[in-house]
Amino acid sequence: MSPTPPAPNWSAPIWSASGVLQHGMLAVDIVGFGRHDPALHTYLRDALYRIVTNSLAQIGVPLQSCHREDRGDAVLVITPASVSVEPLLGHWIHQLRAALRHYNQISAATAQLRLRVGIHAGFVKADHYGVAGRAILHLCRLLDAPAFKTALETSQSDVGLITSDYLYQEVVRDGPGLIDPATFTPISVNAKETRGRAWIYLPPPPAGIPQPPATPSTICAPSQTRTARGPRSHGLHRGPGHRH
Repeated sequence: MSPTPPAPNWSAPIWSASGVLQHGMLAVDIVGFGRHDPALHTYLRDALYRIVTNSLAQIGVPLQSCHREDRGDAVLVITPASVSVEPLLGHWIHQLRAALRHYNQISAATAQLRLRVGIHAGFVKADHYGVAGRAILHLCRLLDAPAFKTALETSQSDVGLITSDYLYQEVVRDGPGLIDPATFTPISVNAKETRGRAWIYLPPPPAGIPQPPATPSTICAPSQTRTARGPRSHGLHRGPGHRH
């Protein structure tokens, strides 16, 4: 008989209740990660985590209170069931963009980041290996939708957001808080078993920041180990005195 797997190391605020609960969820992917110098990969991943961590903290959601899974060039975050999805679609996406804009302003062209973001909500079940549920699969399909990747690449925005038709109808359409439904555009999603409509938000590109090439990538694949030397020899910052 196989031994019982060790207890999962999840954050207690999320998984304190048993059973299947409804959660907000987000995934953030580095666009064109494979086109960056491999020696920068560790540095860029660190920047991604700092941007996500700091922006979530700005809306009162510590990353330590969330379940998170590393995806190599992306991160999947499941927020506690007590956290409303409304601030994720409104205040958080603006904080994320502000943190990204600051990072790009003080970084060299070789280290510029663009991010693809997906937000959804649904029922999640945790086990000893991670999390599962149709909602998580749907989020991954949205983020990997070819129409979304093409729209972001064409727009040259620094951030692209995609959300489900479910969240658009239930939250975005009413325009609560900082959410402006007029800035969302419908697209068709045709990815594996997922067929339907989603909504994207593509803010105008920030002025004065070099735009790296956008290359579609698949983000919800299992994480792959990447190693790289530190970025000191690559001129990642624009001038002296900048530190992350």
